[in-house]
Amino acid sequence: MLDTALSAAREVLAERNHIGLNTEQWEAFMEAHDAPLRSHPRMKRMLNEPTGSSGLKRSPTNRLRKIREVLRLRHECQRSHRQIAASCDISPASVGEYLKRA
Repeated sequence: MLDTALSAAREVLAERNHIGLNTEQWEAFMEAHDAPLRSHPRMKRMLNEPTGSSGLKRSPTNRLRKIREVLRLRHECQRSHRQIAASCDISPASVGEYLKRA
């Protein structure tokens, strides 16, 4: 019985780790993967926006970390905007804005 359960679990995991692409899709993926990075003016503008009443600019490094964490929590962990906001100590509106601009 344990062997059957392990076998079924392996099959499920294999399905989740395997991405099936035809030749055309694979070539399109590789072309996008190998392409140079695009400039994202909206992201640059967001990183330079003043914060709160102090009007001080946010640290781009810290802000990028926060944006990465928001994206990771949303796409890898399927967290809600409220859960992400609580975890990252930002407002749910900011979470929505980061996701919209990314």
